[in-house]
Amino acid sequence: MDELFKNFKKSALRLETFPEYKDDMDEEDYRNFVLGKPVKYADVEWINNVKQWTRQGKIIKRIRIISEDLTTYEKYEFLCYNENNLAGEKILVVPRVEYERLVNKHDRFDYWIFDESIVCKINYSEEGGFIGSTIIKEDSEKYINIFHLLEEQVVCDCENVISQINNSKIKIRFL
Repeated sequence: MDELFKNFKKSALRLETFPEYKDDMDEEDYRNFVLGKPVKYADVEWINNVKQWTRQGKIIKRIRIISEDLTTYEKYEFLCYNENNLAGEKILVVPRVEYERLVNKHDRFDYWIFDESIVCKINYSEEGGFIGSTIIKEDSEKYINIFHLLEEQVVCDCENVISQINNSKIKIRFL
């Protein structure tokens, strides 16, 4: 997948569907978040890449499928998304109920779309641990269409979700 990020020309679009990602949950930042301690988003490389790509006029966009009642992990993830958003990544939110209504169960998985032509499925274990990626050669147009269909279902953006979280019992703390 690294080569796809190095070589895309116009856009990188991400569909993110899991309520939790095990790899992130094992990190110290997530544990600090759960304990109510300040968290410093550490993916500096991603943030720098997003800034560079958006300065070049490239589009970085993510649709995040969220649970009606956000999981603790989803709340943590929006803390991280704030930095992505500030760097130029557009993060949009679709309720899980809408996603499940619109997308066939067989087609529900995470993926990246590069330049509206290459679809790269991100493979995870059932617990949300990353296990690799696969280029989808057949039916790639179907997944591009699913992404754009979901864009029409967006209920809010990253900033709206952060605001709602900050107005609830669990607060996101920015350093």
